[in-house]
Amino acid sequence: MPPPLTALDLRYPANIGLITSGLGLETCEAAALEARGPAGCPPNALMGFGTALVQMPIAGTVLEESAYITTWMAPIRNGHLQLLFYAEGREPVYAELTLTSAVLEASPPYGGRLYTNIPEIPNIAGAPPPSLVQMESTIGPKHITYYERDHGKTIAYTPIGLRLPPTCPRDGFPFQATFAFLNSTHASARTTVPCPQHE
Repeated sequence: MPPPLTALDLRYPANIGLITSGLGLETCEAAALEARGPAGCPPNALMGFGTALVQMPIAGTVLEESAYITTWMAPIRNGHLQLLFYAEGREPVYAELTLTSAVLEASPPYGGRLYTNIPEIPNIAGAPPPSLVQMESTIGPKHITYYERDHGKTIAYTPIGLRLPPTCPRDGFPFQATFAFLNSTHASARTTVPCPQHE
């Protein structure tokens, strides 16, 4: 079982703009999520969905728990956009976790960074802390409905979502992730997504 993850630093390609995506027209506070779950946030703050897998060492064995994730736009902090990842697990134990991410600058060939602090996940008394071993989440309009008022009527619509940059680097769109763990170790991974084929 890997040591608990404490931070994730994801670098993504240039010219992918959250501001022009039409997503996150409203914001949600972490306190509202923690108090009421997704019901505490306005629908127009929802930005995506995902899943996570947590491993919990208990009584000499390792239990696995899957969690459902919703992603929300949060208020700007220190001049930077913020996202919230709200994870809710139901089996084998009921647990909730809110992760805060800051959208930061990054040096080329990247266009930005999504830096996520991962708080320690509580476990039963005397047991080592659980480990977040897998997490995936979308940021996009799939399965998302927003609402706007027009001439006194409420209209439902699907937001535009992120657009691909107008040009693609020769080797594809670059991504890099750096992981920090509770035992002070680090790991990193890089990948590129091939350029789309145009007919």
